[in-house]
Amino acid sequence: MSMQDHLVALHVRHASLEAAVRLEIARPLPDEQRLSELKRQKLRLKDMITALSRHAGSEAAVPAGMLKQLAAEHAPPRV
Repeated sequence: MSMQDHLVALHVRHASLEAAVRLEIARPLPDEQRLSELKRQKLRLKDMITALSRHAGSEAAVPAGMLKQLAAEHAPPRV
């Protein structure tokens, strides 16, 4: 897996976690512990994305349009 493929996978997972956070918040009685864990996972992924992007330099940059498309394809449905 190339560095760019890995970054795309991380961005897709981050978008999926964002969707899960939105779903949890939308519940009548959100599970605060689950919400906290989802947010921690998102932050860890964001830190990994930032570190890999810095390490790889600009050649590993993923076009924003590509990220949005991939995230939309892999994210759970909105409620």
